[in-house]
Amino acid sequence: MGNHRPSVGVGGRAFWRRLRLVPFEHTVANEDRIDNLHAMMVDAEGPAILAWIVQGAVDVAGWGLEEPAARVRAHDLRHTAASLAISAGANPKVVQRMLGHASAAMTLDVYADLFDSDLGTVAESVAKMWPPAPATHTPSTTKAVLPADMPRGM
Repeated sequence: MGNHRPSVGVGGRAFWRRLRLVPFEHTVANEDRIDNLHAMMVDAEGPAILAWIVQGAVDVAGWGLEEPAARVRAHDLRHTAASLAISAGANPKVVQRMLGHASAAMTLDVYADLFDSDLGTVAESVAKMWPPAPATHTPSTTKAVLPADMPRGM
């Protein structure tokens, strides 16, 4: 993995005619690189990655492939990842750590508009925290007649 054209041993011109390279203009500093990251990703997410590749192939077979209208930058993918995490209900502190922001406040400032759509869901979740109001009490036995309640003259 890296900022280079992949090495492909088969397919020749037919392969490269169908491939669209997306420029990745960000370089990760040596001290921030994770050795064997590609193997770790495949071990952790292999089935999901395979499903994504197969679905992409099915989509291309059905709809064709057009050149993208604009270049996709690594920063755009970062925003997409953050938006998807927030939509999935991730805690802002988790998103902050994922993005490497200095504080959750910074993450909330940048992505605050994405949390607005959660207001209804949050209200429903908070309402579920309290038990339902108790039903009105119906006595299970008849009321005992006390001396003060007795009719006079007995």
